Amino acid sequence: MHVADHFLTPEASVVTGVVAAGAVAAAITVGRPRFSGTRIALAGATAAVIFGAQMVNFPVLDGTSGHLMGGVLATALVGPRLALMAMTGVLALQSIVFGDGGITALGTNILLMGVVPIAVAVGMRSLARAAGADRFVRTTAGAAALVSVPAGALTLVALYALGGTGTVELGAMAVSMTGVHLLIGLGEVLITVGVLSIVMLVAPGAAEWDPRPAARTAPLRAGVALTTSALVFSTALAAVAASTPDGLESVVASYSLPVGDTLVTGVPLLSDYGSIAGTSILLVGVIGVLAAGALTAALSAPMLTCRAPIGA
Repeated sequence: MHVADHFLTPEASVVTGVVAAGAVAAAITVGRPRFSGTRIALAGATAAVIFGAQMVNFPVLDGTSGHLMGGVLATALVGPRLALMAMTGVLALQSIVFGDGGITALGTNILLMGVVPIAVAVGMRSLARAAGADRFVRTTAGAAALVSVPAGALTLVALYALGGTGTVELGAMAVSMTGVHLLIGLGEVLITVGVLSIVMLVAPGAAEWDPRPAARTAPLRAGVALTTSALVFSTALAAVAASTPDGLESVVASYSLPVGDTLVTGVPLLSDYGSIAGTSILLVGVIGVLAAGALTAALSAPMLTCRAPIGA
């Protein structure tokens, strides 16, 4: 659901940019959160697996595909603050280096794929706790993942109603966006629960939502599992991923909505994930995974403390 340049008016893009920047600033500063270096490294590994998984488009309808958004997975792994750093790092990298998602729409994309899914995850987790079901970690994560994708899609419809660059019957657009993104949400559930289950299996207690006590080596084992998964997604699976338009692109095409030229097309060898220059998908995947982890760690650095416990 990467929104392109000129899909929303400049005024709407400025507003979403301010909201996204405010959310990131609040995550870093409100309550003066502090995390250990180990925890921030785990956030980097989380960003890596999300970047890798987003390279894998899976078919949902004839001629339409989808990919992971990742906000719920990130929240379940490292909590909402570091999850927002991870999503911001991934989306900024995709826009600037790979030309995926408009640079003027970066705030919009952070809002749709970061802020909204993270809010859904936090809300669903709160409901589970209130119902005494907080031990059902994977069920809660799966439910949040399923809801988060159409929630992001409907948020975009609302934004288009306020500042879209084209004319469309909003009710019909909402139905189309909800329908296709509910199907994409099923893939979101499978990937979210699958990756979370791997981490909970190899590193009990390392995930934010895992209530079990964590051994000292748990974060390291979780980081290795996430990085390995990221490389599998971004190399082997990306090589056989669907190449059809994603859910948003399909809706844009079906309603002939205007989309302008991309303002930043990315680094020449890596633009469009190497497809333009013919760069090996293996090289692109490794570079992207490592860069996503490093950028997320850098964004999270203001929250670093050497005194925080492993589970901070």
